[in-house]
Amino acid sequence: MNTSYFAHYRGQDGVAITAYKPPFFKGDWYPALAPSKDLLARYKAGTVDDEGYTTEFTKYLATLDVEAIWRDLGDKVLLCYESPEKFCHRHLVAVWIRDSLGKKIDEI
Repeated sequence: MNTSYFAHYRGQDGVAITAYKPPFFKGDWYPALAPSKDLLARYKAGTVDDEGYTTEFTKYLATLDVEAIWRDLGDKVLLCYESPEKFCHRHLVAVWIRDSLGKKIDEI
């Protein structure tokens, strides 16, 4: 498993982990790894900062079955919108999987 973003990645094994699947993206969509639309709206409005977002999203991830997700997506590239230097939930997902399963996930 690796991570990347829509504007950069052109492979065939990408899967969107976004709240909304972009219309231009023809690959798979795995909304279970997306932030809630409510969290996303509050973040965009500035009522939750990076730290609050991280706390809330990490609590959400803890409710998921990381092993099942690894089985579902282990050879995929997790995609969202943000470039690598920006705060992004896909990096939180990568850390969660790494910490839970000891799997290395690279940004490509």
